[in-house]
Amino acid sequence: MRNTQRVFAILIATIAAGGIAEAQNTWGTETIAAGQGLTDVAYGGGRFVVTGEEGSLAHSTDAESWTVIPPGVGDDYVLQGVGYGCGEFLAVGADGVVLRSTDGTSWTEEVSGSTKFLSAVAYGAGRWVAVGGATQGSLASEIISSTTAGTWTPQSAGVASFFSDVAYGGGLFVAVGLGGTIITSPDGVSWSTATSGTTRYLSGVAYLDGQFVVVGQRGTVLVSSDGASWTVESIGVGFWMFDVGKAGSTYVAAGETGSIFTSADLSTWIQVASGTTFDLFGLTRGPLDMVAVGGAEGNPALVRSEVPAPPESTYLGWQFAKFSAAQITDAAVSAPFADPDCDDLVNAVEWSHDLDPFTADTLSLWSINATDNSGTIDASVDYIQNKARPLSVSVSVSADIITWAASGFVSSVLASDATTETLRFSDPAAVSTTIRRFYRLDFEVK
Repeated sequence: MRNTQRVFAILIATIAAGGIAEAQNTWGTETIAAGQGLTDVAYGGGRFVVTGEEGSLAHSTDAESWTVIPPGVGDDYVLQGVGYGCGEFLAVGADGVVLRSTDGTSWTEEVSGSTKFLSAVAYGAGRWVAVGGATQGSLASEIISSTTAGTWTPQSAGVASFFSDVAYGGGLFVAVGLGGTIITSPDGVSWSTATSGTTRYLSGVAYLDGQFVVVGQRGTVLVSSDGASWTVESIGVGFWMFDVGKAGSTYVAAGETGSIFTSADLSTWIQVASGTTFDLFGLTRGPLDMVAVGGAEGNPALVRSEVPAPPESTYLGWQFAKFSAAQITDAAVSAPFADPDCDDLVNAVEWSHDLDPFTADTLSLWSINATDNSGTIDASVDYIQNKARPLSVSVSVSADIITWAASGFVSSVLASDATTETLRFSDPAAVSTTIRRFYRLDFEVK
């Protein structure tokens, strides 16, 4: 067997901001000349991106001044959802449309193989997953996934239901939809049905500080730490809520007629003025702003709330403190998977170990172990984790360093002290010495 002592660190799926004192409850409208109703918003690489009807796309670095992309790519499509991961934005919508961009400004259309309505997209575990169905409210589900740009594969949901949203976190995809349907998957390929405890339409799901939060019809709120067992909460009013997020210790839900509610515990909710009466379908936060978008045909709605700068102990706060405004908008420099000082420690690891991203370090944080057993090799990968700023760590495997697959290896704690612990990922199968097998560490900011 041939192995490598350099285990490649790649991508961060979802960055969960936390530790902020409190979110502001003051919202104001912003002008965006999109000309159509807006459907979703995402933040990544120092940039907000919004999608909408008739191929509407716009981007902003400060959530105040917005640049609308001229009609062309995505024109005439309803773009329903947008997500960010691994330095890319993906937008999805009607008729199986998929658009990809590395900067939020230049977009390329891909052949998804789907002709159905794609409502949402999320990234995790080295894979993009898009969900939807024949039409909104139908019993015909749709799930497609991609690990390589331009190559999409249909997946079986195992249940007939339209899916309205999907999120990734804690090593798990969760998709929600019609009739209280919830399905989960560790890899975006094999899906299992969970019991939600409700039959109401579920519209939005997000992974927020170690738990999944779902919102939906008539103020429904569901909470789960593992995607399997769900606690049913309620906003306490009949508003249909479409999306949910969090700024520090405050949860925020957005929904119909411009309704915005905040909560500290997901049980007691307070309505705050949003500045609009249009439905709000998408919600996200950046380092200093939370943005909600929506509207109706020909009428875009975008509202913004300022939030305190995140502390440096969070990845967003560290990024804000270490990089200039221009560098934050450049994913090649400031994204979690970037390595601006070329020391083989990506930014996620630099943040985790409280290092300077522009000063090359010589830390040896990982290693591959191989024991020859006369024809087979027992192999494992070790990683030194900082307890104060832990990362979600997983291992992918490859035979050619081109095509990678999630390994499913379970980690154990090999050693521990006051500040660090060594995680060991053991290959459960003895590997033949006649084949090549490569291992890669994948990191996700919790």
